[in-house]
Amino acid sequence: MRQMSRGSQSAGASQEKRSLVENIRRLAAKEAVALLIALILLIAAFSTADPNFATVRNTVNIARSVGVLGISATGVTIGLIGGVFDLSIASVADLASVVTVMAYLQMGLSPNIAMLMGLTAGMGCGLLNGIIVTRFRINPIIATLGTAGIFRGMAFLVSGGLSHAVGSAGFRWLGRSRLLGIPSPVIIMGIVMLLGYVILRYSRFGRHTYAVGGNPVASRLAGINVDRHRLYLFVLISFCASLGGLVLLSKLGTALPNAAAGTELDTIAAAILGGTALAGGGGTIQGTLVGVLILGTLRNGLVINNVNPYWQEITSGIALIIAVAIDRLRSGGYR
Repeated sequence: MRQMSRGSQSAGASQEKRSLVENIRRLAAKEAVALLIALILLIAAFSTADPNFATVRNTVNIARSVGVLGISATGVTIGLIGGVFDLSIASVADLASVVTVMAYLQMGLSPNIAMLMGLTAGMGCGLLNGIIVTRFRINPIIATLGTAGIFRGMAFLVSGGLSHAVGSAGFRWLGRSRLLGIPSPVIIMGIVMLLGYVILRYSRFGRHTYAVGGNPVASRLAGINVDRHRLYLFVLISFCASLGGLVLLSKLGTALPNAAAGTELDTIAAAILGGTALAGGGGTIQGTLVGVLILGTLRNGLVINNVNPYWQEITSGIALIIAVAIDRLRSGGYR
């Protein structure tokens, strides 16, 4: 009897242990929790390596540095959820900033009107992307890879291949001002992400975005104009990219035709790392926010610890591969 009771006790203990392990695994499997744990571990590692990392000043620097990334990543997230992939976002950002500066310097327009022209030019790029994809049925990756070169070339043509400084205070508020001690890029990023969250969660446009990304055939049968919706998504992506380009212009005080070159990889990595599905139909803005913070923290920590810039680029590439690998594991892997 004693042996049977001992056996039952040990069996019960092992069962409780297994259930505890399973609960922990389920908790870790939740993407939001896993991302937050990754961010906390990253902060802890860099804080241990350098005490200057965990300071208020450096935290503000991280927040300011991720402003442009967060603005662009919001548009990319919504686009990916809707099944739209855009590789031209960096070129669109540069073209928008160059058009803004040339409208101000050569046409004599006020900074606000010039920025409005830059945003309009950027949205025009998105419209062109949408028309090419929806009318000519070209794969979005190939189409936007081609238009990325077109838009970048246009930025060099408009600027003459030169940098153009702008010293007007009318441009500073967008990227170099503060409100209650909070840097303006952080405020703009917060507003854009909040709007993106509301659109996806509470609007018909958001519901259609998830539907189109999840199953475009069923969406057509349900009466959704899939091509028109994809066109809107391309315009939205370019709007966010252009706004990010203008914030970058304000921070730098100079328009460069290639200032944002290469940032498209970080933007896409932040969205995918935050749980947005490459295949479409899944993702959240709050997840992208955590992805943006992880990449911003990683970059800042490497800089503070004096890591070679070339290794920083390698780390960015590794982060993108990890993000895509996580997405592939969610969907069952490459077939």
